[in-house]
Amino acid sequence: IKGIIEILDYVKTGKIYVSNKNDESDLYKILCEKARMTNTEIVEICSGARIKFRDDIIIDCIYPYSSDMTGNDASLVLKVVFDNTSFLFTGDISAECEKEIIDSGENIKADVLKLSHHGSKYSNSGEFIEKVNPKLAIVSAGSFAMYGQPAKEIVNKLENENVTVLNTREKGAVEIYSDGKGIYYKTMK
Repeated sequence: IKGIIEILDYVKTGKIYVSNKNDESDLYKILCEKARMTNTEIVEICSGARIKFRDDIIIDCIYPYSSDMTGNDASLVLKVVFDNTSFLFTGDISAECEKEIIDSGENIKADVLKLSHHGSKYSNSGEFIEKVNPKLAIVSAGSFAMYGQPAKEIVNKLENENVTVLNTREKGAVEIYSDGKGIYYKTMK
């Protein structure tokens, strides 16, 4: 949520999609106030929601299955499909949520995977990564990781599978581009 609050200071945004409008956290209250100040609508979605930007750009909400979820496991899991390319954004979900998603039979295969919870060893299970089968994995981690993210074993597993891993702590901001046929990226460092 903190990142979205900061983005609203710099980017005009019409809508923000969230998983639980009943969140009572201080950060969520700050987000609601910032959204009000910037005329940004907050829209609650859960699994099954589809956002269509154009015929060739679709965002499917894969998780959570209800708006009753709280904490990290209330994170939205979104699959973005642009023509022949795909991206999976996993928020901070745990390995237990990953297992629920796998068991649902949902197609989570994606070219790009934003690793769950900053690359935590308590997320990003081998089975989940295998089902996604990414070519590129992004670790969003600040300069100080209190819990040692990303976990070395997660990064090693991905690299052993020939997945390119980009860690924002090492590479700075990562910009990913697609023309619908291929995935391209550049880093700030």
